[in-house]
Amino acid sequence: MLAVGASAAFAKDVVFMARPNGQTLPLFVLQAKAAEFLPEGMNVVLKPVPRTKEAVVKALKTKEVDYANVFHAMGATLHEKGMTHLKLAGVHVWGGMGILSKDSIKPGDWQALKGATMLVAPGIKTPPHKISMMALMINGINPKADLMIAGATPHQAFDQMASADNAPDFVVMPEPQLSHGLIKMKKQGWKTQYHLFADSGKAVTDFGVPLGSLWIVGDQPDAKAVVAAFDKAVDYTFDPANREEVAKIIAKGFNETFDKSAPVKVFSDALGRGLLKMNYKSAAGIEAALRIFWGNAGINPSRDVIWHGNDFKVPDKAVLVSEMLPRHVGSAIAHGKELGLSKKTMMAALRIRKDVHAVMIEHLTKVRNLEAKIFDAYVANDFDAVRENLKALADARLTASMLQIECIERTMKEYDPADLAKLRQFHIDNEKVIAAFGGL
Repeated sequence: MLAVGASAAFAKDVVFMARPNGQTLPLFVLQAKAAEFLPEGMNVVLKPVPRTKEAVVKALKTKEVDYANVFHAMGATLHEKGMTHLKLAGVHVWGGMGILSKDSIKPGDWQALKGATMLVAPGIKTPPHKISMMALMINGINPKADLMIAGATPHQAFDQMASADNAPDFVVMPEPQLSHGLIKMKKQGWKTQYHLFADSGKAVTDFGVPLGSLWIVGDQPDAKAVVAAFDKAVDYTFDPANREEVAKIIAKGFNETFDKSAPVKVFSDALGRGLLKMNYKSAAGIEAALRIFWGNAGINPSRDVIWHGNDFKVPDKAVLVSEMLPRHVGSAIAHGKELGLSKKTMMAALRIRKDVHAVMIEHLTKVRNLEAKIFDAYVANDFDAVRENLKALADARLTASMLQIECIERTMKEYDPADLAKLRQFHIDNEKVIAAFGGL
């Protein structure tokens, strides 16, 4: 009979859904660094799930996994349709897809798309497709009228790009497949050469687009520790000082988990190119931003979709709509289409958000930092520091409230009066969901 050590006897497997895409990269690091990032005795198991929507939904519905990295809008849709055992812990992917063009096309020359052909990998209606179509429209291109678009798997896209006679003018592709394709192109000497035309996410907004997210599947008693460890893994993955080590970990993980072999350079390039942007942010801290995204997509899950197990992580960049943004502004942007708000009102809402976005984030960050200082001072029994920071907190909150009042005054002046009445009634009828926008 074999003796089993105490740590092995009480080891616990934490099962993550794994799919061969960019948002899975930190999972390989978490698995490799489990002894460092997780409590003793916890192991990370990566369960490969086919990339089809049906396979992902089945794994989430039947609780085959404990945690899953999926597009936040997909999880929110499933929650709204009845999978209330799904809880959104946070968003960690804010970019990661690019548009490639033939070398003969100048990067950033959006007019060159008119009359062109484009392949989209991994297919139509995927996040790379949706974000890239937004980028085209923002830059004056009508995707339906101005060019021919077709979906393809990354492998199919590579084959067509390498074709001398049938190479597409443009290719939309996520990382790390994009870096893999460029390396294959150079190594195999494709007759048609490509370069990076644009960063799809940055073309939509300089602040990044919320994409990949971490979902908790069912009741997970160790969620606080696991989510905190995942946050550490994301930071470690994207620390430039760790790039070569992380690239080796990911290459090994891809091979062992998906039986897909790729050179370490593919992942080193993907981490260093700058398209793939990851920074874990608590869903509780960015619910207002997510509600705007969901509302525009016709998704409206109940507020228990958000997991509140860990403390709010202060944003380090102005990438979010502040919770202090008045709900007249946030809800107009999120639900304006379904409410039939006028163009005048919608344009005013966008102007107000643009004007106050950065300053609201600045004050939200200041408030959160002061709250943390007060707590630390209280724990240390430093009540002089508690009093000093309480005064500063009161000033910061007063400034934030005055900004809200200024915004509300602008809505009164710039919105259509009939739309103000619609919004007020919508807030009454949807009190719990609208509370996510905070503010007045």
